[in-house]
Amino acid sequence: MSDMSKTQGAATAAAPIHRHRRRVAFQEADAAGVVFFARFLDYFHDAYVDFLRARGLALEAAFEDGTWMAPVRRAEADYRRPLRFGDEIDVSIVRIEVGNTEFTLHYRVDTAAGLACEGVTRHVSVDHRTFRRVEIPTVLRRALESRG
Repeated sequence: MSDMSKTQGAATAAAPIHRHRRRVAFQEADAAGVVFFARFLDYFHDAYVDFLRARGLALEAAFEDGTWMAPVRRAEADYRRPLRFGDEIDVSIVRIEVGNTEFTLHYRVDTAAGLACEGVTRHVSVDHRTFRRVEIPTVLRRALESRG
């Protein structure tokens, strides 16, 4: 059973921890007139970056000073309805699970017409020089555990 299957109902029912509103851009739609499936991973990542920034933790600053890195090691998406150029969407983080060296973010993408996609990204905390697992740094853990 996939991570998505195990947590899908919980993510659907959960109130958002963080919401990132945007409009689907022209270049995100393919020749069929719908958003290319991989773009949803961009939407998830944009919501993650916005979530961190809202909690005072700029991802670009972490890259510059090398204080922490948490690359994605797994990503999943379950598509419910197509998105089209101009659609206004809410990309929400609805659940966060924090472990010792990994954390998991659960997302949903909604339009006025309803749920378009649910997704999960699992990140692993690594040393920026060796890429070996390390404990999630306190500054990142605080941001992940913050609900406001």
